This record gives sequence, structure tokens and C-alpha cells, in this order.
Amino acid sequence: SGSTADDVTRFSLLGVGIVLAAVAALWSAIRFRAVVERLVPARVRPAFARLLDGAAGSAKRLPLLVGASVAGWALEGASVFLIAAAVGVPLSLGAAVVVGLVAALLSAIPLTPSGLGFAEAGVGVVLVGLGVDAADAAAIVLLVRLVSYWSIVAFGGLAALVRRSL
Repeated sequence: SGSTADDVTRFSLLGVGIVLAAVAALWSAIRFRAVVERLVPARVRPAFARLLDGAAGSAKRLPLLVGASVAGWALEGASVFLIAAAVGVPLSLGAAVVVGLVAALLSAIPLTPSGLGFAEAGVGVVLVGLGVDAADAAAIVLLVRLVSYWSIVAFGGLAALVRRSL
């Protein structure tokens, strides 16, 4: 629906805005390091200095990092898009990227391995919120996690067994 597309666009723009604000803040902290370091409490100053050194060193690789990030999110969105299409759900590419982002963010919850349980619930809620039928949403959730979680567990376990036998 039009409002769903508008919501996806708004959340996407909000996400881009947050990233740009974070990059601007980090760039400002590096550029005006002497001033910023005086504002940081003395006990965390060494850790803050390491953060700025690492960020400044990584800036040289920024095009590579941005390219890899864009490629990763494009693949994540394409994966969700294709899984939804396989189930017969016409999900827009933008909505698929948002669903993939939600899955990735909820996978970072450290209470369970890779957010097991949280990611599935969150993705299901987002899909239903996007107007996907609950049964179709459940099928998409199961398939997305099969591809993004359980395949890694299976291949990782297999690789560990092969390595152990060598």
C-alpha cells in the first residue's frame, strides 16, 4: 500500500540520516581532536584516543567498507525479496531490505545465539505490519532464518568437523 511504502521510505531515510550524523560526529571528533579530548573524562581518554586512531586509520578504507556494506545489504534485501517471491508474497525491494535490517539488528541481541527467537518474532511482526498474511509471514520468517542462520550453523559445523579430522 502507499502508506507502507511511505513508512519504508521514512525509516530508510531516518537510518541514512542517523548514519550520516554519526559519520559527521566522528569526522568532527577526529578533525577537532584536541578540543574534543579535553571534554572527555580523563579515565576514558586513552580508550577514546584509540577509537579516534582506529577511525582515522579506517577512513582510508572507507570506499571499500561502504562498497562492501552496500553489497551486503543489497544481497540481504535480495534474499528476503526472493524468498517472499518464492512464497508468493509481492514484497517491495525496499521493504525486503528493511526486513533484512530488522533481522540483522535483532540477531545482535546477546541473550540467545544470533538473537534466536527475537529475530524471528521481530521479522514476523514487521512482515505482518507490512500487510503480509500471518501464515505467509511465518513461511518467510522460517525460510529467511533457514538461509541466514541455520545454513551458517550447518556449514560451520561441517567445516569444524572437516578441520578437526585433518
